Order: sequence, then structure tokens, then C-alpha cells
Amino acid sequence: MEETNKKYNKTPLFHIGFPKAGSTMLQNQVFSRLSGTCFLGRHMIDERLESRAQIINRGVPYLVNKSVRKFYREFINKDGFNYDEEKAFTLLKEISEGVGEEIAIFSHEGVLNTLLAYPDAAIKAERIFRLFGKDLRILINIREQKHLIVSLYRHSPFDPYDVKSGKAMSIVDWINKEKRRKYSSVLDLLNYERTASLYTRLFGSENVLVLPLELMISNPQLYAEKLGEFMGTNVDELTTLLARKPANIGKSVGYNRLRQFRRNLPTSVRFRSFIPEFLYNTVINILKKGKKEQIEIPSDLVCYFDEKYAESNKRLSRLTGIDLKDLGYAVSSDSSK
Repeated sequence: MEETNKKYNKTPLFHIGFPKAGSTMLQNQVFSRLSGTCFLGRHMIDERLESRAQIINRGVPYLVNKSVRKFYREFINKDGFNYDEEKAFTLLKEISEGVGEEIAIFSHEGVLNTLLAYPDAAIKAERIFRLFGKDLRILINIREQKHLIVSLYRHSPFDPYDVKSGKAMSIVDWINKEKRRKYSSVLDLLNYERTASLYTRLFGSENVLVLPLELMISNPQLYAEKLGEFMGTNVDELTTLLARKPANIGKSVGYNRLRQFRRNLPTSVRFRSFIPEFLYNTVINILKKGKKEQIEIPSDLVCYFDEKYAESNKRLSRLTGIDLKDLGYAVSSDSSK
């Protein structure tokens, strides 16, 4: 279905995640505001940063065009029996109308999310290739694995086999359950080099860029230079946008305690049914603005993860030319096997 790209005068970009690695920051604060582009990616609403009305007034397609949301739901959330490639292709053509001379930007971290989307990330990569063809730029943003695992857990401190309705559990139980998962474990997906190599095989090394969140934080100018050169966009504007207030800063202690308490009740309780809505919303907003929950991984699991990812991180450093060890990643030495 490579004829899709004939609609684009400039090579489009698809930002595929990872979740909890700066994806929301890129979507809300950078891609949806970048001149010379048409942002067709996911956009989260966070009233702490911008109201829904303000976002809609900016004309963000994800919120004003149902077809954009349907497109992502079709190829990200459905398994092989229910996925309809023709439907996804039709939706893609529809939302791509009118892109013109702008750079189309697609973005959804669900491509690399095994907990809240169809878990096989390799199949989703093949779907992207079949929908877009090889003339597509792929952006993969990563984060040091232990920090990303903590952030995933903080966001959903529930049974990872059923994050939408499962019971609350400790981070140790959460990790150990993921370690036992036979297929599509999020812990295995964090061998980033495998993901980068898969997309490089599909789209070519010149069309794949891997950028660490730590680089965005420690050296936003260099991050902007790498991203701007890759996309063909203005580096100064990217630098300015990257300096905006971060989005999606993590769940607070109080809000998570409330979520965990509700999940562990013997029956589902809807507090809205007996608490006035304005009072409920006030309490929830106060809790959400509280201090971000600090979570630590026990030392034995720290060693386990460092050993698990060190070799992959070394290969990724060579592949990208970015010294991940300097950014806090576990990287095996050249003398290691």
C-alpha cells in the first residue's frame, strides 16, 4: 500500500514512543505547535497546562477529527483476527488529505505499549510498513530502563496483566509478574536495540532516529539539532518549544493511593454517585497536583535490570552514535561477552 506516500510532498514522520519517555511532551508541546508541519498524532488533555477548549481552538486533529482517533485504534489496539487493514488504509488516506507542503507527523506511543494496546510491537511495526511503505521517517524516544519501568508502574500500579481493572500491587510484585510473562513482556521490549534494528530493517538506517529522554533534559540544543536535521525543520524553533513546561509529570502520591484503594475494594464503587460532582472534581484536582510519588526498585532488581540491558544498550550506543553510558544507562564494557 505504498501509494499512500504519494499524497505527501515531504517525507512524513511517525513518532512511535516509547511511553513514559517524553512522548507526551513531544506531542503536546512540540509537534502540535511546530510550524511547517501537520500534526496528525495523539494529543493528551492536561488542564494543568492547557484547557480542552484551547487545544480545540488550535485545531488539533486528534481531538476534532474522529477519523484520526479511529485510525490509531484500528492498527494499535486490534489483534490479527480483528484488525482490518483496508479500513486502516482508508482512514489513513482520509486524514492525510490536505497535508500539502507541510510535513505530516504521526505520533502514538501505543505502538510501543504492551500494557494498554495490542501487545505485539513487531506486528504493529509490520502494519506501519504495509500502510505507509518504506518512505517514512521513524522517531523512537527512549529512557533509561529502570526509570521507565518505575514510571510505567507509577502510572498504572495494578496487575500488569489487567491494568484497566486489575488489583493494585507493589512494584516488586508488578515486576515479578512481568518477568513471568511468556509473550510480549514490557521488560523484553525495553531491549531498545532490537526495536531500533527492526525499524532499521524495514525503513533503512537513514530513516530511523533514536533519541533518549535524558538528552532532551541534559542538552536540549543537541536534541533539537538531531531532531531538526532528521525532520528537516527549524532547529531554533524546536529548541524554543522544547523549553516549554513538561507535560505528563507523573501521578501524585495522594492520587495513586486513592486509585489503589478503589481497585482493592471488594466491589466497584462510583464515588460520583453519592458525592457532588464539583466536590469530587475539586478533591481529585487537589490530589493530582500533589507531590509525585517516589518509587524505588530494590537493589537485587537493579542488578538484574542492569545485567539484562547492558549488552543491548552497548549495541544501541554503537548504532546511534550516542554514548548512553554518559546518560546513565547500564552499558557493558568492550571486554564483556
